[in-house]
Amino acid sequence: GMMDDPGCTAGRRISARPVVGPDETAYVGAGYQILAINSDGTLKWRVLADNIVHSSPALSDDGVLYVGSYDHNLYAIEASTGMIKWTYVTNNVIHTSPAIDANGNILFGSHDGNLYCLGKDGTLKWTFSSNASIHHITKYGDFIFFGSSDGRLYAINRTTGKAAFSFAPAYEIEGTWYYHPFVNIEEYWWSNYYPNHCNPSCADVDGNG
Repeated sequence: GMMDDPGCTAGRRISARPVVGPDETAYVGAGYQILAINSDGTLKWRVLADNIVHSSPALSDDGVLYVGSYDHNLYAIEASTGMIKWTYVTNNVIHTSPAIDANGNILFGSHDGNLYCLGKDGTLKWTFSSNASIHHITKYGDFIFFGSSDGRLYAINRTTGKAAFSFAPAYEIEGTWYYHPFVNIEEYWWSNYYPNHCNPSCADVDGNG
């Protein structure tokens, strides 16, 4: 349930998964806010976006939090202080949770149809354009996998930004795709046969449990 400290009550439904840092600080999006919550349940800091934060944050090894918003921006936030280091604006909503590669590059998709790769300083390294919105991405090995609303699954080389392959199942892809030597049947089922419903594994988290 919600924490008792009123300073940490988000006041909005929490739809994103939190990420927890090595110091046990939890970071999560709630409504228009990005919250950092100490291990004792007190509020560490709060950053306000200009629209809903539905993206789950990603925390880098050097203590920077990356999170997208429906305000079209990816935020880079100093995890220890809540200071915004930089923002990168796309042309539509950011729903995906960012991935961070071994070099500290940040990869994420937008509803503008692009997969983005940014450097630590927020500079654009490359984009890959699909034909429709990108809801989720998964990093595995040298590739970024994502499903697009154009009905295709893409595998993109995360160094070059070039497509290794794409595959078109019979239905629009909205669920998270987990790359594994064996197909994750549950995810395949929910992504392809119930494209307009959320997999129970990504169910919203709210104050009611």
